[in-house]
Amino acid sequence: MAAQQTPPGTKVNKSRVFLYMMLAIPIGLMIVPTMIVLMFALLPSGVAFVMERGKGVYGGVCVGAMNLAGASPYLVDLWFEDHTVEAAFAVLTDVFAILIIYGCAAFWLGHLCDYALCCLDVYDNDSRPAYRCS
Repeated sequence: MAAQQTPPGTKVNKSRVFLYMMLAIPIGLMIVPTMIVLMFALLPSGVAFVMERGKGVYGGVCVGAMNLAGASPYLVDLWFEDHTVEAAFAVLTDVFAILIIYGCAAFWLGHLCDYALCCLDVYDNDSRPAYRCS
């Protein structure tokens, strides 16, 4: 069996891979507090995308947008005041912050926005037969 030949223009440049790794590792370490907050804050968005039953992902997009809007004030505080892992866990242990973050997505704005857009017939008629308003 013959060895597979790579096309002439697709040689991997090892110095370029090294440069990208040298840039990616410090950037990855700098965004750890933000990723900790976003990982827990965007849980309702992930659930909405997984539970979507229609052709599109409209419910996941609505819930995700409102979820990110609820998390944004705490992310801005994290970025401009104290961008440490301790500050990220302080945001996550604040009951009112979690109430605002999850409340914007799960209870109030995300699902209400999804339901209102469906009732206005913005979606495709066949995509959400269970939510159709009469």
